[in-house]
Amino acid sequence: MRGLIIALFLAGPAAAQRETATFLKIQPGARPMALGEAFTAVADDLDALTTNPAGLGRLGVQQATFEHAELFAGTRLDHAAYALPFASDGGSLLSGGTLGLGVTHLSQPALEGRDAAGNPTGAFGAGDTAVMMGYSRRLADYPAVLGGTLKYLHSTIADASAQSYAVDLGAQRPFYALERPASVGVAIRNLGPGLKFGSETDPLPLELSAGGAITLGGAMTLALDVHQSPHEHQTAVSIGTEYAVLSGFALRTGYGSAQASAGGTSGVGSLGGFGMGFGLRVYKMTLDYSFSPYGELGSAQRLSLSSRF
Repeated sequence: MRGLIIALFLAGPAAAQRETATFLKIQPGARPMALGEAFTAVADDLDALTTNPAGLGRLGVQQATFEHAELFAGTRLDHAAYALPFASDGGSLLSGGTLGLGVTHLSQPALEGRDAAGNPTGAFGAGDTAVMMGYSRRLADYPAVLGGTLKYLHSTIADASAQSYAVDLGAQRPFYALERPASVGVAIRNLGPGLKFGSETDPLPLELSAGGAITLGGAMTLALDVHQSPHEHQTAVSIGTEYAVLSGFALRTGYGSAQASAGGTSGVGSLGGFGMGFGLRVYKMTLDYSFSPYGELGSAQRLSLSSRF
């Protein structure tokens, strides 16, 4: 029964809406998840590659990150990425912008197969991989950053496999509100033709996000996102806060209504949707951790290690 609940959670309402590649809804990044996924305007590190690619243009230095996430009942998410900024006078097509490369893999334990009559047919495996390349740069005459990410997708279920591609697009604009640093951002994720298993092609989990963020007192950042899923006809809200307790140490917490509902899945619990975590920076290394409780499903924990150089 618990395995069925987990399968429903991962698929969410996409199962009824015939969406595919729903692993794309599971965002990498301990920092975004601790903020309840309120990250569209906040993105200023390598997590931007999978949330709002425009944020890559705010890096300024090379960065590499590695993440491992323990989700539910043996389901694991691993992610690695690298970003390389190019000088404005480099003379190349990429000059003045930032290039990002990454790969994400979701692995699941053996699943029990059943035929139309409900009889066991043996265990089978399933896994999903996304390989991505992003680019972002600031506009020359306007204080805004634009970016995009191209993703190659590969999914396997038992003996069947499918490949496809998707595109993410994003924009950010920093400004000052009430003499405080602030930013707004928009992103469109998973534009693409869908995945085809057999003779049937289902759409990817398209998502549109818009958000804003403001930093108060130089130490606390407040963020708000609104997410729209056109195929599901659903709107979700995310709120998050990040507080720099000390130089190099930050506490985070957030709430996302999409994770709270989990597509109507039972067993998520009253704390579903909440996220919490911290970030610890020592010299050029940063350790990020997030924890999200999901009631009967268990909990999701993410650990990210990144370096700027």
